[in-house]
Amino acid sequence: MNNLQLKLDVFWNKKKSSNNCVTHPTENEIHMLPSSSFPSLKTVEAQTRTCENEFIFSNEVTVGEEAEVENGLVVRNDAENEDEIKIINEPSCNESLSSKNDQNKNSSVGVKECSNKKIKPVRSNHRTKYKPSWELLTDAQYKTYIFDHCGVNLLPAEVSGVTYRNDTAALCFLQHIAAVLHQDLIEKIKNSTSLRWMLDESTSRTTEKSCIIDVHYVENYEAKTAYYGVINLDGDGSAGNIIKALTSMWEKDGLHPTDSCWLATDNAATFTDIHEGVIAKLKRHLSAEWLESTPCVAHSFALVGGEASYLQKSIHTQKPIRAESVVKLETTLTDIYNYFGRNSNRQFRLKSWQAFMEMPEIKMKKIFDIRWSSISGCIKPIVDNVYPGSQALLTCLQQIMLDTNASNTERENAKSLLNSILEDEFLFLLHMHHDLHEIVLSSITKIMQHDNLSYFYLMETIAEKRKMLSCWASESSSIMGPALCDYIESTESGSFDGFKIKLGDRKKFRKDCREHVERLIQQLDKRFKPSIVQESLSILFDPQHCWIPLIMVDLN
Repeated sequence: MNNLQLKLDVFWNKKKSSNNCVTHPTENEIHMLPSSSFPSLKTVEAQTRTCENEFIFSNEVTVGEEAEVENGLVVRNDAENEDEIKIINEPSCNESLSSKNDQNKNSSVGVKECSNKKIKPVRSNHRTKYKPSWELLTDAQYKTYIFDHCGVNLLPAEVSGVTYRNDTAALCFLQHIAAVLHQDLIEKIKNSTSLRWMLDESTSRTTEKSCIIDVHYVENYEAKTAYYGVINLDGDGSAGNIIKALTSMWEKDGLHPTDSCWLATDNAATFTDIHEGVIAKLKRHLSAEWLESTPCVAHSFALVGGEASYLQKSIHTQKPIRAESVVKLETTLTDIYNYFGRNSNRQFRLKSWQAFMEMPEIKMKKIFDIRWSSISGCIKPIVDNVYPGSQALLTCLQQIMLDTNASNTERENAKSLLNSILEDEFLFLLHMHHDLHEIVLSSITKIMQHDNLSYFYLMETIAEKRKMLSCWASESSSIMGPALCDYIESTESGSFDGFKIKLGDRKKFRKDCREHVERLIQQLDKRFKPSIVQESLSILFDPQHCWIPLIMVDLN
């Protein structure tokens, strides 16, 4: 190792030297010798020579007039990789030396001649030559490393076959890791005094149904949640098939389902049906009537708003029918989005009017059925753009309608949309739903996005908002939301700021709004029923519930 270090020092000193000299290591020091006085091979232990862009260090043993090359070290000196070193082993060979004048030329006899081609890096050679042969070996199935001929430890990814070209090996590797983690989780579950399970049916991009399972367990007096597994339903998403697959997983892992005390699911009929749902069948299958169930509150609240849009069925087998007022509202909202969302010129005109009226730049949004809070984000921008004093939306459409340079189709489309917006029924419903979402529903939506949601706080908020909805739905009360009240008062003369509107049957509009609010209250009562168990737990452990008696004492 010391000799190699000395030779490397020789090389770098030679590179830095400006007098074209070479280094000659001795036992204790290194002397700088001019190239003209280079010593003979018989007295030199290590010599160097340059060949184009490469330097070769060689250890030579002189026998008579022949030199035997034992080891060679090739160092690349190109602009791309100056520090890359390649070890080469060459067989010993003999070659006579002619004279002292040619000794620099013949000092590295037996070493492979340098070529103009750049030497490939060691790792690149292994990738192109060594890797395919390694993948065919049996050891490649379980070994994750190997050494090359020079004793260098190669990277695991280069020799174990775990690459994009070998997805089977990568999948096998992940399966082994998952098996170890799953076994560790099973031990924690068995040591837990109580268990809770969460089931959610999912559909992949290939429409293959599966059921994801999470487990809630106790470890060191701390509640933890972990991913347990996924059930492949094989196209059968029925409650019976889910129970069969779930109990099979429990038996395979040696778990006792009687240790379970809680089930959490979404509000799909597959899980929550009173007689044929997963929860009901699982209680009968395990003879565990003590199992408590909790649906997803966010999904439940989404269904509250969605189901309130449908009229009540007179017959159980009747097909659901959406309320006409809701259909009209959503149709006009969609038309506004489509009109501006597909034309950049229209968007620029709207932004110009917003800037002229010193309004914030507001973009129109699209209604998504799968996004349960999207309706609120669609209504608010339109209300802000038609409010008296900031009617950028209406002014923009009127400008396009009167633009003589625009095509007839463009003017007709703008006129049709403007007339749809200026209908009294649409504006009445628009302001009513704006109050409904901004004052009542949005506050419940926001608290459901918190990670640590208290059952007591959620139910108290829902009860408070329900009282407000009851006042709006009462026929004896004329109380409505503030935005709707302002709209009714400002349009009694038939003008909406700078635009004229034709007043409609507002008694009918009020009736439609009250019926919608009544359906909303019914859905809240249906999907957020009080739970005796959760209320009892809140009394014992919820800090917010403990403050109520103290507040009542202070008031008294």
